[in-house]
Amino acid sequence: MIKVSYIALTSRRYGARASICLVLVLSAYLLCAAIYAATDLASATRPGTNPAEAPWGAAVAGLRLRVTTNKGNYRLLEAVVCQIEIENTGPRNVWQERAAECLWLYTFDVVAPNGQKSPLTMWSKAIIAWHASIPGSGSRDRDEGLKPGEIRPEHPVALNRAFDMTLDGKYTVTVHRQLTNPMDNSKEITLDSNTVTIMISEPPPENETPTTKHKVWP
Repeated sequence: MIKVSYIALTSRRYGARASICLVLVLSAYLLCAAIYAATDLASATRPGTNPAEAPWGAAVAGLRLRVTTNKGNYRLLEAVVCQIEIENTGPRNVWQERAAECLWLYTFDVVAPNGQKSPLTMWSKAIIAWHASIPGSGSRDRDEGLKPGEIRPEHPVALNRAFDMTLDGKYTVTVHRQLTNPMDNSKEITLDSNTVTIMISEPPPENETPTTKHKVWP
């Protein structure tokens, strides 16, 4: 009877220790997963490693555009995040419209490896149609003053969510925007950004899914 009680007590002790170890292991795993997810999301939404070194498009009427991506090489289905910036190079404040969705105010030239422009996805077509259905100013949030020398970033754009980028190879991205000439309100101007080149490679091996290594847009 004493031996049975001792065995039962020992089993409970080892069981308690095993439960504690399991909880610690699970806690460590969840902590590491949270840190990895936060780091991966930050890298997916960051405009670039050093966007200040990226060239600008030509200035027109005191305004110019720049486009950067969060890196240059991607795996298929990995998020290709594009950041647009507009700078006031003139001597006076410029009022420029901002929008909740850059697809509404900007025109994107995404040229695929086959030399053809990448078509819009069903998602981006739906977004554009929805904004176009809003009476008045559509998706434009507000007009904001851009001070001389000020650089203002727009909302980041997930290029491969907005455009079909399922071919492997080299893509080029250029952004355009048409707006009122700040020097003459009766005229329109078109701003052209720099051109960014990115590479999209073969899918990962079968034992490595994209979600295990890269941020993937849902």
